[in-house]
Parts: sequence; structure tokens; C-alpha cells
Amino acid sequence: MSSEPPRRRRPGPAPRLSRDLIADAAIAVGFTELTLASVAERLSATHAALYRHVTDRDDLVVAAVQRLVSRLPKAPESASWREVLEAQTWALWRMYAENPGVDQVLCSVPAAREVVVHHGLALVRSLCEVGFDPEFAVLAADIVVEFARASGGTAGLLRAASATEVRAVLGRISADEAENELLREVSGALSLDLRPWAARKLAVVLDGIAANARPTQENTSVK
Repeated sequence: MSSEPPRRRRPGPAPRLSRDLIADAAIAVGFTELTLASVAERLSATHAALYRHVTDRDDLVVAAVQRLVSRLPKAPESASWREVLEAQTWALWRMYAENPGVDQVLCSVPAAREVVVHHGLALVRSLCEVGFDPEFAVLAADIVVEFARASGGTAGLLRAASATEVRAVLGRISADEAENELLREVSGALSLDLRPWAARKLAVVLDGIAANARPTQENTSVK
């Protein structure tokens, strides 16, 4: 008696997989450990199944960054320019701080960087709507976006490292006992929540923007 040949699954994407689901898995894996293999393992999927939705690791990074940026809140309506900048800066800061390594992959994957650039252009438009001329809007947006990347990215890396690792690195910088004492103070500060420190720096940044605002912005409320 002949047996029936095994049935093959019809070609096409696996029903349970999608680009968004793969992006969420990539975010969960983390950008410092991100590979197609690590995402496939997390999803209990094959590489072939992933390749139906992403073309390679760079495209995987793009999908993850698109997912993160899509979750960022829009600029608040009926707000002053300062409220717009502050809200958008903190949204970006949290994205970098909560996803260690995302700032680094943006440097190596141009298509992912373009996703963040488009978000920055939306911020420029929001600033123009509250009274900034286009040139100054670009300048202000560039300043806060870079601040969020640098400060949030540092917070993310420190979050990923242990306090012991931070102290060990700082302790190797100098053999001078007095200087090492200062470095220990620095390491203690870096082991704490960096948001209050970032908030102080952001206040200085926004005060600088206010001090250099063009006449068209001087009458805009600053809260």
C-alpha cells in the first residue's frame, strides 16, 4: 500500500510573522546584540521566514528604528516653542536611553538614519508653526536632536553597563590618588538616574535658544 507524499506548505510568508513583529523582536533583542540569527531564535523562526519580510541585517535595523520612531509622540498642539522642543527632546532621549546602541547603528546604517532625519523635519515644521523662521527652526531642531542622541545614547550605554564596570573604567584612567577620588565621585553620579542631570543640561540648551531667538520668536510664550 503506497503512502501519500508529505504535504508541503504553500509558499508565502508565515502567517504569524510580519515586519512589525520582527521589528519588535529586534528591539527586544537589543541593538548591541542584533543579528538575524538572534531575532530568528527569539521568534522561533527560520532565517528563510525572516527573509520574506527583511532583506538583510541593515533592513532589520531600519525596521526596528521605524518601529521606535513611530511610537514617538507628536508635538503638542497649542504649545509654546519651548514646550514643543522639550517634549520632542525627551521623547528622543528616552528612545536612545532605553535602547542602548541605537545611536551607534544610526551611524552605520544610512537608511535607518534617514528615518530619524524625517522625524527631525517634522519637528522643524512644528517650530515653524509656532513662529520660528525656517533657518532658525532647523538650527534649534538640530541642536536638541543632537543633544538627545548624545545624552540619551550615553545614558543607554551606562544603563547597559554595571556600576562596577563604570568604576573600573574610570579607575584605569589615572594613577593619581586625588584624581581617582574625583573619578570615584563621577562614577557615583553616573550610577544614578541620569534624567535629572540631562534635564539641567536641556534647560541650559533651551535658554541658549531663547537668548538667540530671532525677533519673530521673542514674542512667543516661553514656559
